[in-house]
Amino acid sequence: MSKLLEIRDLKTYYFTRDGVVKAVDGVSLGMEKGENLGIAGESGSGKSTLGLSILRLVRTPGRIVGGEILFKGEDILKKSYDEMRRIRGAEISIIFQDPTSSLNPVYTIGDQIGEAITLHQHKVGGGMLNWLLGRFNLSRAREVNEKVEEILRETGISDASKRRGDYPHQFSGGMRQRAMIAMALSCTPDLLIADEPTTNLDVTIEAQILELMKELQKEFDTAFILISHNLGTISELCDKIAIMYAGNLMELSDIKTLFESPKHPYTEALLEAIPRLGSRGKRLSSIPGDIPDLIDPPQGCNFHPRCKYMIDGICNRYTPPFIEVEPGIKVSCFKYIPKSELSGLGL
Repeated sequence: MSKLLEIRDLKTYYFTRDGVVKAVDGVSLGMEKGENLGIAGESGSGKSTLGLSILRLVRTPGRIVGGEILFKGEDILKKSYDEMRRIRGAEISIIFQDPTSSLNPVYTIGDQIGEAITLHQHKVGGGMLNWLLGRFNLSRAREVNEKVEEILRETGISDASKRRGDYPHQFSGGMRQRAMIAMALSCTPDLLIADEPTTNLDVTIEAQILELMKELQKEFDTAFILISHNLGTISELCDKIAIMYAGNLMELSDIKTLFESPKHPYTEALLEAIPRLGSRGKRLSSIPGDIPDLIDPPQGCNFHPRCKYMIDGICNRYTPPFIEVEPGIKVSCFKYIPKSELSGLGL
């Protein structure tokens, strides 16, 4: 049986005046139906660009220049504009980091959620204008409003019949994020991408949103990609995790194994930098150096200038293959390739 999502050697570059930024440079991974995957890494690692690429939402000067994105066995990169519009929201939805900039301030919360329902479930057509015209059909409008109120209640917004008539500025930050989740789940998509969905929320609201997302994912049986720099947040929601660095995939593992026995030196360094209970007074570890310039990345492994295990003549000259080191666990590092096998790789 084919995977729900399979990304093969994806390359997404930004063509700037200073040069070509290789934001995603040869990433491959897959997901089954109902699976939860976290994508983690420092700022600038390419994880958000990867999420946008799946929905073909990368804006100019960005462009997908290579690879395949197979969704239900079909390559999204070969779909037409109209075909992608039908997929977005209905089969693949996304929750952005900042709901304030994602919600239209001049339309009510109910109208914005209702537009997605009308577009994908009633086939009225595209755009807010068609959604508003569709409201002249009273039986259809009543049905859509009932669906809007139902999904608002599902996402923990009380008095849904009243609040669906409110505008985004009348909602708190946490409620706006709930509204974004309601919009994303309104058409019960097969895949939901959440890009740093709790970054701008305080810790109490963050915990509520994470719990809500966990409950809704189980209820709707939606496959889930959570993009975050916070490994703790990912551990709360996901079963598997992919670690990205400078446009490359460094490690793919289940959550338990990654926290107990990280394989890639970058993953190991990330975990050592996390403050832990009972470590008061101890100096936090840090990763020396900075993320490389993606216009002119270092030769060989992108992480080698910061890696304490760097093998001179190999790591700084060749790109390591992404290999399976244990069942279901993959890593991109020469550390796991015996020297006797390096010659077989042409090194």
